Amino acid sequence: IFTWSKEKEYCNPSVIGLPRAKAAIIKYELQPGYNIRSEGKAGNYGDSEGKISRNRRFDIRLRFPIVHKPSLTIAAGLKYSQEEFSFSDDRPANYSFYQDLEDRPLKSAGIHFYLVKPTKNKKYFILRTSFDLNGDYGSDKFGKSEFLKFSITPLIGWKQNENLSYALGFTYGYSFGVPLIVPVFSYNKNFNCNFGIESVLPLSLKLRYTKNEKNYWYVGVELGGASYRLDNEGTVFSNY
Repeated sequence: IFTWSKEKEYCNPSVIGLPRAKAAIIKYELQPGYNIRSEGKAGNYGDSEGKISRNRRFDIRLRFPIVHKPSLTIAAGLKYSQEEFSFSDDRPANYSFYQDLEDRPLKSAGIHFYLVKPTKNKKYFILRTSFDLNGDYGSDKFGKSEFLKFSITPLIGWKQNENLSYALGFTYGYSFGVPLIVPVFSYNKNFNCNFGIESVLPLSLKLRYTKNEKNYWYVGVELGGASYRLDNEGTVFSNY
């Protein structure tokens, strides 16, 4: 059905017709108007609610192969992102955390590794790891261990045929904003030459429309979160 070449000998975890992995990605996200609620669990800062008028994020990623063989694929990637929050004028003027958080550059810089080990039957193994420095660090504090965040996702999968592949595993990371271990289920299926589904539940679900080998359209949902360490030196939170 497809004109793409099909795998030989070793199992390829991907279904046929998927776009190739991108070597470089530049992304800009803007989320307008949503509410925030905070609970003060240390000190005398109490609880508060407010409204964020704008949350913007710039993201750049580079990916390059280390080993690329039919029996083993190892790739690495570099990532840098910067995120900022801006509050609406009606934010609580006396809530120190919101005043301190506004327009503070929250940065994330890291390196990721991606390993795929196929077998000569229907089974394959995937391992993803990442090491990121998340926070508002400057050049003088870049590389400090207190900003380090680690995540890992091992999967074991089965390639049923050219149009169906699925995998089970777990992920440890900050997708929910706090460090958690979450079971994941990856499911990739082609319904026909044009439509397919790509998912890593409960983190993402995408419906793909393939017009041809070079043009793809996606619609879907994605759950994202992050954890940052704030440098409190010189602020009212300097004791924390």
